[in-house]
Amino acid sequence: MSKLFIWVATMRPPTLFLSISGILVGSSLSHKSDHFSWVVFILIIMTAICLQILANFSNDYGDYVKGIDNQNRKGPKRALQKGLLTLKEIKVANRILMILIGFFSLSFLFLSFGIQYPSYAILIGLLLILAIIAALRYTSGKYAYGYRGFGDLSVFLFFGGLSVLGTQFILSHELSTTGFLWAVIIGGCCVLVLNINNIRDIENDRLQNKKTLAVILGLKGALWYHYLVTLIIVVTIIYLEMVYLNHGNIFQIIADRFLDMLFILHAIALYHANKQNKMNHMLKYMSLLTFLIGLRTFLISFLIDF
Repeated sequence: MSKLFIWVATMRPPTLFLSISGILVGSSLSHKSDHFSWVVFILIIMTAICLQILANFSNDYGDYVKGIDNQNRKGPKRALQKGLLTLKEIKVANRILMILIGFFSLSFLFLSFGIQYPSYAILIGLLLILAIIAALRYTSGKYAYGYRGFGDLSVFLFFGGLSVLGTQFILSHELSTTGFLWAVIIGGCCVLVLNINNIRDIENDRLQNKKTLAVILGLKGALWYHYLVTLIIVVTIIYLEMVYLNHGNIFQIIADRFLDMLFILHAIALYHANKQNKMNHMLKYMSLLTFLIGLRTFLISFLIDF
């Protein structure tokens, strides 16, 4: 196995699509703005990808150091666990990623806000610093919040709130009620992905005293929590369609009904997947579904202008 393949696998490519879903939605809400820029859009995408890789590397690092990645873990074996990468290599990679995040983010902040709106640039910059800290401290350090049940809240705020609303604000210099509703949808979807991961590893996490929300709620509670978040997402999608019905089109309506069906099928399949030890398949399914929502919104806004 080549070193390049090992690094790519450690980046967890499916999660990279997940990380840009909110950006696709945020950009779709901003595409008619006079401030919209494709260069800024691409720089935001690059920042998000680097942040996601940083989070993935840091999670691997933290779980390995704390002994969570052991033979009892049901997920795929990770590079550190298999001895394919060293802790020093991960540390160096994280430093490089932080440099890239700094370069990309400073570039889009300057191009978007320039010297006219320094307060906007400072605000977004501070939020990005918080995102970096969140990526580094999810499983790493003495006060790793992922071990105390706060992972779901962090994912909702950063993958939903910052990703959707941050992108909308950077590209249009304004926010909207629609943006907040889409942040709930995308943030909720990313929470579902994390919850599936935590349900899959619930027994090993409990043994290792990793208190994810799934461990705190228990298996039955985690499943009901999953169904509740799914219901909130579906209701929000339906609400958006009803409120903006006169501004929609047949393609949007069909796409929304298709998404509703996929969510319902996902909820039904989750219980059986847990019984059949097929949570890894559900993880990929939910990640793809989240990306499809972002892609759906992006394509409807940019290719089917209504």
